Amino acid sequence: MFGDLYIGKYPTRDWNSYLVLYLNFSGIIGELHNYRAGLDAHCQTCFDYFCDIYAEYLPQGIKEQLDAKNGAVEQLGYLYHECERAGQDIYLFIDEYDHFINAILSDAESLHRYTKETHKEGYLRAFFNKIKSSTYSSIKRCFITGVSPVTMDVVVSRGIL
Repeated sequence: MFGDLYIGKYPTRDWNSYLVLYLNFSGIIGELHNYRAGLDAHCQTCFDYFCDIYAEYLPQGIKEQLDAKNGAVEQLGYLYHECERAGQDIYLFIDEYDHFINAILSDAESLHRYTKETHKEGYLRAFFNKIKSSTYSSIKRCFITGVSPVTMDVVVSRGIL
């Protein structure tokens, strides 16, 4: 695909060395009262797929242990620790990280609840904090896309990215 480009002719030393974890938040339910269930379900599906496609590089039984964890935050923590133990580095892609937040922000009454979820100890905040802590471990690269400068401000200003 990139063979004719500079990067294709001169690959970096890290070329083909990451396990890729891709999360696309565009399908997560956009209501504050149930986004956590949507986030958990989406992440579990993605984490299970990750374990399936990289089974030969991961410890045996990781998927079953992962599924026993409670929610996306615990599952992500378990996954990155197990990858670190196995000597595997992760490249994390999150597409449309702010999709469901944009739906929440379109309702003026949800602003207070949104603030509660993204500041202090809200679940969304805990999820991004888990990503931040894992960048000192097996998540070596992280690429996050979105369209909302409001949400990005919450994520970036707290030192998560």
